[in-house]
Amino acid sequence: MFFFAIPFFSFSQSPGLKGLVVERYYVSDTLDSSVSLMPNLPEGSVTYRIFVDMEKGYRFQAVFGSDGHPMKIATTTSFYNHPVHGNNLGNLIYDATLSSSTVMLDSWISVGAASTVHLGIMKADDDSVGNIVNKRLALYNTDSSAGIPLTIRDGLKRILLGTEMPRVTALNIDSFLYELKNPTSIATGYSFVTENGSWACIGGSSNETESGNRVLIGQFTTSGDFSFSLNLQLGKPGGGYEQYVADKPFGSQRTNASLKYSSR
Repeated sequence: MFFFAIPFFSFSQSPGLKGLVVERYYVSDTLDSSVSLMPNLPEGSVTYRIFVDMEKGYRFQAVFGSDGHPMKIATTTSFYNHPVHGNNLGNLIYDATLSSSTVMLDSWISVGAASTVHLGIMKADDDSVGNIVNKRLALYNTDSSAGIPLTIRDGLKRILLGTEMPRVTALNIDSFLYELKNPTSIATGYSFVTENGSWACIGGSSNETESGNRVLIGQFTTSGDFSFSLNLQLGKPGGGYEQYVADKPFGSQRTNASLKYSSR
């Protein structure tokens, strides 16, 4: 796979990664819990979105774990996933189900998509046009720690007709994908670690707007403490790539403090 190529050794260009941005997308309340159809969405569960913030002209290529650079994603409880309409890939969340129950809080990985026809964008970059109206009157909580309420801006941008949605290509992360579709008990906690796995976008993914170039790479809802340690590969304008690792960069690899996160 392209993201395990030998690193190059030139630092002539400024880094393309501004950093990872973690958005507190939503905080669940009692009503959300009652209509969720699953016990692992208790009141106070937080939905986190992870965005790769890049310089313009760059494209997100992959999140990866490689020898000496593990990728880790963990929670002290479990990840929420809707048992009927949920999925483990953002681009496979069927758009017609977004207004049903708490599907918009599903846990999944992505390379930009938040449904079959929506890109995931930060709520601050969204407008109030075309907001999803929940049929069960869920997702109405206005907890200030999650910023803009979903009833005002839902962080979903419908793509133009005929536009190809960026799709996930996954390698050696089957157990993680299974967990996102079939969450374990709240009491056990869950941690996924790999030095030989990735999710990627063949051809790369970007989302350039006036406010920048941010690509959504995952959404995770949990009642526990959420943490990660990630490594990234970005495609450079005009060709080539840059790699960013959470620890111990080698050769041309760079590091960035935002590649590690804990909600504690």
